[in-house]
Amino acid sequence: MKDFDDPLDLLNDDGDGAVEICLLEEEEKLIKGGASNKSGCCFVLLMLTSSLLIGAWCVRQIV
Repeated sequence: MKDFDDPLDLLNDDGDGAVEICLLEEEEKLIKGGASNKSGCCFVLLMLTSSLLIGAWCVRQIV
């Protein structure tokens, strides 16, 4: 686990481990890459679909 600065001494709160578990889950998300990898694919799909729809609309206006 990374060394976190803890000026408020939150990691030694009451010993139930809730804060530590949250920190471990965040660290695992960073290691796996999180959901941010999927957002690029959705953005490309959105742009492709919108450009196809605009292109079809333009062709329809010309013909």
